[in-house]
Amino acid sequence: MTSSSTARIYRGTPRNLAMLANQLRRGRLVAVPTETVYGLGCHALDPSAVQKVFEAKERPLTDPLIVHVAQTQDALKLWVPHDESIRILQILCDEFWPGPLTLVAPAAPQVPSIIMADTGFVACRCPMHPLAQSLLQEARVPIAAPSANKFGHVSPTQADHVLDDLGQENVWVLEDTERTSPEEAACQIGVESTVAKLEINTKEKTNSQLLQQRYTLTVLRQGAISIKQMATCLEKAGRSDVDVTGLSCRMVEETEATVAPGQSIKHYSPRIPSFLLGPDLITEVDCANQDKGEDEWNHLLQQSIILDFGGRLAAWKSTAKQYRDLSPSSDSSQAAQCVFEALRWAERIDESATYIIFPQVASNFHDSCQDYDALTLALNDRLTRAASGVVLDSLVSVQNLLVGRE
Repeated sequence: MTSSSTARIYRGTPRNLAMLANQLRRGRLVAVPTETVYGLGCHALDPSAVQKVFEAKERPLTDPLIVHVAQTQDALKLWVPHDESIRILQILCDEFWPGPLTLVAPAAPQVPSIIMADTGFVACRCPMHPLAQSLLQEARVPIAAPSANKFGHVSPTQADHVLDDLGQENVWVLEDTERTSPEEAACQIGVESTVAKLEINTKEKTNSQLLQQRYTLTVLRQGAISIKQMATCLEKAGRSDVDVTGLSCRMVEETEATVAPGQSIKHYSPRIPSFLLGPDLITEVDCANQDKGEDEWNHLLQQSIILDFGGRLAAWKSTAKQYRDLSPSSDSSQAAQCVFEALRWAERIDESATYIIFPQVASNFHDSCQDYDALTLALNDRLTRAASGVVLDSLVSVQNLLVGRE
């Protein structure tokens, strides 16, 4: 940290936790590690403190914040107390909290509209990271905490990442000192939480012509908790009236207000243009000759840093400027834990690099989410948004990219 920085790092000692909790209650910003990513926390019920978060991150007000709580009862106070909805939310909280699941439901009147992007829905979660839990318990207030970075940039999983983005902001950074090495991620899961929204459907008639209320739980952002896990949980609890579904990598413009964060087309993005390589392109290259564009392919590689998964692009390791495999064994949890650190590494490792390229991790996930585990879908979502949704799916698309850059 340079002498001109206003951000400050504090070890997670009991004394520092008490001091930082007091700062939060006074409207200051505190960056805290969770099991997913580092969050930029503020007093969630203090609109002026929430405004500081948006300003520090340069985040549009259309992108809502997640409220972190110490226990389920704290979240229930922030949701509208509709009896059956609360019972369903309670079931999910009992099963998955503390943990990487965010639940979205209609907000109680005391929740500031700025947190919700004026949608009337508030997102809550209970983190399991011990430092996040300790800070919440010390603060005794809910903490709104989006990722502790500049909006749209790669999410932070280490205190140094927070300083890279917010070092010039008035932020107090809580450091995880339990890591065994500087390279170890402070955030064990490494990608943001699953976000699921509970809504009441219109009533439907049963065989006896009585009206039965139904509910929909929709996954808006992929994370470590899967659709299947939530559906199984509700089924075991006897809630056959809840339909659990998911959206396939929904993408919106920054000007569109949403009920959940992480929906923007461009998000989690390095400062170097990044692209997904589709499986059809890889197959085409394998069969290509000089007449069909292999020269352009090699030219792309020579300007690029490759972030691989499962060795899919290993054949071109020697041609690229730099190469790194998120998980040679295709382990989604290993890749998720390091993906944001790897994206930050890729944007700084070689100043002469023009592109960052990576394979589609779940190439047909639009058709069948059930074919993949939760973290594979989450990893694919983050890389898709890091690439602003741009997929190079043929040698023609590679040629067009290179011509457009000349």
